Amino acid sequence: MPDDTLTKRQLLVERFPIASREEWLALRRAYLTASVVAALFGEHPYRSLFSVYAEKSGLHVPEELEGELLERGLELEDVVGRLVQKRHPEWTVIKAGEFLGCRPPVRLGATPDFYLVDEQGRRGVLQTKVVGSWQYRRGWTGDVPPRWINLQCLTEAMLADASFGWIAALELGDFKFDLHEYLVPRHQAAEKLVVEEAVAFWMSVDGGGPPPMPNYRRDSALIAAMYPKEEPGKILDCSRDNEMPSLLDRHQQLDAEIKDREGEQEEIAARIKERMADAERALVPGYSVTYKQIKRKAHQVKASTYRKLRISKHEEHP
Repeated sequence: MPDDTLTKRQLLVERFPIASREEWLALRRAYLTASVVAALFGEHPYRSLFSVYAEKSGLHVPEELEGELLERGLELEDVVGRLVQKRHPEWTVIKAGEFLGCRPPVRLGATPDFYLVDEQGRRGVLQTKVVGSWQYRRGWTGDVPPRWINLQCLTEAMLADASFGWIAALELGDFKFDLHEYLVPRHQAAEKLVVEEAVAFWMSVDGGGPPPMPNYRRDSALIAAMYPKEEPGKILDCSRDNEMPSLLDRHQQLDAEIKDREGEQEEIAARIKERMADAERALVPGYSVTYKQIKRKAHQVKASTYRKLRISKHEEHP
């Protein structure tokens, strides 16, 4: 076990039995969970640090997990647990069934999938994942788990005070049902860094510090969701904002380029259609080309409101 006095002094961990989904979701909101720890280091594939900050500071409350999706995940989680037990009959694998919450100032949290005891009597934390074959080939290069999953497992092992972490990934695909396993050793330097970054994160949130810089490409939908309505009559004076004119100029430039590209693409599509005439399929080396009728079912779209950004450039007069 790592002898990290800083980490041990700060990791005052409480264990909360998970009585219901609602209680579990409420617990998660109060902690920086292991599943998003990688965002502290810019390593999370789905969450930016800005999105986590927005959630924990109350700037934006994301929708809760879908019940059906959650239930399906729990069922497959149990399948992976049984497969690990079958592969390692000398181990004891048990469902964790609890949430681990570290007291302030760290406020890290985790929901381990399983605990295990190996043949040497060492306690471990088992993190289960289910991935498609394409996703596995793309993200688990060289039979190494993605860093965000490694950090998740490492954080869970730290909060559980386990001897090690274990990742079991079930690869699913056409004629694929493979279990891949990875040891995640305790790592003193990495744990210390996670704790320090978590403390710094909560100091920023609790102290009302400036939010992290958004990843504007990934956080575009989040930024729109944070400000769903305009305040009637409110005007933002950007006369002294040096960046806004350059942003608008670039936006207009890209808009013109996109329209040119779309026009070129429509022209090319028309030429292809002319060549195909009434043919259903074209044989072109390296391509699959079809030109068939598509029936679109009638459907009713629910009424909704959204904010639309419109930009137009003023005509300059001499």
